[in-house]
Amino acid sequence: MTAYSYVPVPPLSKFVAMFWHDDAKGFAHEKEQILPDGSMEWVINLRKDEIHIYDHKASQDAQRYGGSLLLGPQSQPMVIDTADQDAILGVHFHPGGAYALLGVPLEVLHNQCVSLSDVLGQSATELYERLVLAPSLSRRFWLLEEFLLRMYQRFEAMSPHPAVRYALRVLQCDVSPTIREIEESKGLSARRFIELFRREVGMTPKRFARLCRFQQSLSFLFSPDGEQKEWAEIALLCGYCDQSHFNRDFRLFSGMTPSLYVERHRDHPNHVILLGS
Repeated sequence: MTAYSYVPVPPLSKFVAMFWHDDAKGFAHEKEQILPDGSMEWVINLRKDEIHIYDHKASQDAQRYGGSLLLGPQSQPMVIDTADQDAILGVHFHPGGAYALLGVPLEVLHNQCVSLSDVLGQSATELYERLVLAPSLSRRFWLLEEFLLRMYQRFEAMSPHPAVRYALRVLQCDVSPTIREIEESKGLSARRFIELFRREVGMTPKRFARLCRFQQSLSFLFSPDGEQKEWAEIALLCGYCDQSHFNRDFRLFSGMTPSLYVERHRDHPNHVILLGS
């Protein structure tokens, strides 16, 4: 597999973590389970105009979409077909970043997959055709950047609310603040803060905070020193009151136990091989 990435120019870099391209062939397995991190992804199949997504609870039932697919903010695992990964281009948004670029409340996209043309119309169809025909990867990255810069200029008035920006920053780097503490620090009622957060991030702040703790637990398994920590220690470091609460969230967000995850994860912490597929 050959993978490339590119960080777009400001102001896009505030909303988009990176553009990426994978050219993967010859998988020994047919399906992979993708774990949620609360962000959004725009995925483009350059080889054929289709992408298959499976329900993680019924992984034999595939939903077929067009070749330019928007994956809404996910708080549950999903299953992809590795046959669709032959030549694939993508945009990885920062959590909450797609709100200012797409012009839609992200709560309607929570745990949803939609063809980008269903959201943006003919302009998305035309872009897909240009991306497929582009002569080089650098040209494709340029086309994505140009398109999203135009979207930013169109929806610039929908810039993130300061309270949401602050909440995203602290929840992703610190497990200690409570949602109530964040609300109080910004002078918002609980109802108003949840409303803003769901609109701009796609889920409640409580669900997003739990996802952040789950993702932090995965990071301890991939620490630079390579030392495998005990699960009870990881639970404590991530702010869980006990290991049973940690195990509950791990199964909720990954669809498997921590020990099974360790056996099956790929080089990317959010990709897990589905055996027997």
